[in-house]
Amino acid sequence: MRKCKVFIEKSEYGYSAYIGDTPLEFGCIGEGKTVEETIEDFLGTFEAMKQGYIAAGNKFEDVDIEFCYDTEDASQAARLSTRSRSVLPALPKN
Repeated sequence: MRKCKVFIEKSEYGYSAYIGDTPLEFGCIGEGKTVEETIEDFLGTFEAMKQGYIAAGNKFEDVDIEFCYDTEDASQAARLSTRSRSVLPALPKN
């Protein structure tokens, strides 16, 4: 499974997350008032995108998502270090 880095950055209104440079055929973003909200938003958006690809009959490559923190609030990022890597499971095949 290919690895995919997702960068979380502090923004004016909270945090944002985005997929870095990658050869994947898609991109995705997330946002929130906290790092945790941002991760949840990103993962929800990613899953919705995945379901959309599958529903349209398109191939979707599962990836190992690695969250990389680029924030001024390092203490919050450190508390979430156990969430720093999340693998979305593949859907069962019919």
